[in-house]
Amino acid sequence: MGAGLMAGGAALVAPVMLVTVLAAWVADAFRRIGFLRILGRGVLVAALALAVVAPWTYRNWRAFGEFVPISTNGGVNLWIGNNPNATGAYNYPTSRINPLFMTEGELERDRLGREFSWYFIKNEREQFVLLALPKFVYTYGADISAFQYEAAAGGVDSAVSARRFPARLSQSYYALLCVGFVLGLIKMRRRLLRPGDEGRAPLAALLSWPAALTLVYLIFFGGGRFHFPMVPFMAILAAVALAGDG
Repeated sequence: MGAGLMAGGAALVAPVMLVTVLAAWVADAFRRIGFLRILGRGVLVAALALAVVAPWTYRNWRAFGEFVPISTNGGVNLWIGNNPNATGAYNYPTSRINPLFMTEGELERDRLGREFSWYFIKNEREQFVLLALPKFVYTYGADISAFQYEAAAGGVDSAVSARRFPARLSQSYYALLCVGFVLGLIKMRRRLLRPGDEGRAPLAALLSWPAALTLVYLIFFGGGRFHFPMVPFMAILAAVALAGDG
């Protein structure tokens, strides 16, 4: 129950968190607890998540007169990461080169964003696949976005802010965390798909959560703040690397 309620609540803050409902199914599949039990638990998680989101969906229907599950920026965000000028990061020009910026009405802007994005994905498949690398780098490459956002509010150059000592300290800690995560993953490689002693779940059951979120950002666009929900999972494996046998 907790997974469903948390997924629904988190989705109201960031709709991308709904993907954790699917991650719960995948995690149970790796645990090999039986098809009917997996199906039942998955349906329960999905139902609870939708129950949390439903009041907001109803509010959107009253406000827009159309079915809008959570927000009206999904198509826009998809376009940001999938258009001929996409860089893999947030890039939303406020000029005529951006057809969505010139569109009035958030529902129409969202609809056009989805249409343009899917056209790009279907017709520029190679570029779509190649963009996955910079999206990954923008998501996991640095841990200084908090300092950049703080500086932006004060009118300070974000590049200068990133060179401040607190930002460098944060990045150093994050770099150690990433190294520890990789070492822990190597150390636990035999348990990636195989259950551990006393029926402990395979490592893939745990990693299905950050993997699902990462996949979403590889489709949309990357950003330093997007890796924050994955840090606890990275810390677990980093701790394994420091501890004894996993």
